[in-house]
Amino acid sequence: MKSYEKFINKVKQNHGKYNVEDWKKADEKYKNFTGEWRQKFNDEFTLTERGLLLAYDSEYKIYRLKEPLLDVIKSFKYDDYDKLKEQISKYKNEKAEEDLKKLEQKAKEVGGEFEKAVNEIFKELGIEEYDKAYETGKKLIELVADDCNNYWNLSWYALFVNKLHVVINSAKKSLKLAPDKTGVYSNLVLGYVMNN
Repeated sequence: MKSYEKFINKVKQNHGKYNVEDWKKADEKYKNFTGEWRQKFNDEFTLTERGLLLAYDSEYKIYRLKEPLLDVIKSFKYDDYDKLKEQISKYKNEKAEEDLKKLEQKAKEVGGEFEKAVNEIFKELGIEEYDKAYETGKKLIELVADDCNNYWNLSWYALFVNKLHVVINSAKKSLKLAPDKTGVYSNLVLGYVMNN
């Protein structure tokens, strides 16, 4: 567990300097931590440790996904639309809302075909819908404040609009209302990781 944490911290500090060979080495270590070693010790992990492992996995994927996207931005032609869409889709799936916001800002700075493509892809993938979902989630809680699912959903939507204190507080409230619904721990862990 400590070795994995140390590895993630190293990637966090150095990912911007990594070249292809560095990423190959990092990917190999990541596969070991998430594959063979994880299976070997899986029965020994506590619930908290499992949450940390999930957070570390997500953090690595976020750093790893940043690299190919930078290449796409630097040399964008509208023909690269599918490649850009694939990267944005990965960001969305990895709940990397901070990166999505940075990309949206970068698109405004760059302008032209790149901005047009980013806007179209965001619309296709429903990314701009998260703000609406977040607002709706808050209204649902005002209407029904004792439903754990409302808090769970709000914690999820808050991830995508970078309201990390809401992610954490809503996930905790969901767990308080229904301690047996442990799936919300993933939102809670992501909230804590992204808040650091």
